[in-house]
Amino acid sequence: MGIGKATCLALAKMNATIVMANRDENKSKKAMDYIISKSGNSKIHFIRLDLGDLESVANFVKQFKQMNLGLDVLINNAGCTVDLKHKRVTKQGYEHTIGVNYLGHYLLNMVIYYDWLISKVIDRWCC
Repeated sequence: MGIGKATCLALAKMNATIVMANRDENKSKKAMDYIISKSGNSKIHFIRLDLGDLESVANFVKQFKQMNLGLDVLINNAGCTVDLKHKRVTKQGYEHTIGVNYLGHYLLNMVIYYDWLISKVIDRWCC
């Protein structure tokens, strides 16, 4: 069992609501079924996310916000290694490792943080 699946299982056992993000919906569904069977917690959701595609990151954030779940913890557990035999680039043309391991995570974290920050400013100063 990998770190992501083990983390989700531990959180599910604490009755957390979990949003799993992955490029592969079938892989995530299998993990979700396993976690639900072991924890008894069915508050587990899936949103497709490809950190190598900045449009996918933006779509993930939109879908997550529409769920209106709030966010207490964000666990970044994705990455790739350099493939020296094959040059790969992201959809936007960045070197694949930089795009997935840094740019995708950065955009995801900054958009979610910015949204949270704006909500705090509005709560404090506007309403």
